[in-house]
Amino acid sequence: SMSVIQYVSPTGRFPAHVDHCNNSFVYLMSLGCTANFMVKGPTMECKMNFKLNSGDLLVFNASTQAAILHEVVSIDHESSCPVELANRFPVLQQHRYGVQCRVKL
Repeated sequence: SMSVIQYVSPTGRFPAHVDHCNNSFVYLMSLGCTANFMVKGPTMECKMNFKLNSGDLLVFNASTQAAILHEVVSIDHESSCPVELANRFPVLQQHRYGVQCRVKL
C-alpha cells in the first residue's frame, strides 16, 4: 500500500511509534523540506537522530517483532527545500511530504 503524509514547515511532526505490520517493510521517501527523524531499534543503546533530506529513502522492517521506534521530530525551515525543487513545485517550499510504501513479504 502507498500513502503520503504532509508536514508543514517548521511545526510538522509525527509522534514516536512502532509499526505493527507483520511480514512487511516500509520504504519512506522524503520530498520538500528536511525532516529531523529519530529511530531506535531494540538492540540500539540510544536513539539515533538524523536529517532526512529531500530525495532520501529510508527502509525498515515494519513488523511488531522488529520493534523499530521512529518519529518525525520536526521539519526544518523552508530554506531546507532544494531551490530547484521549490521553484518548480512551490508547495514543497513550505512542506515536507513523506511518501510511504508498505510491502508485504
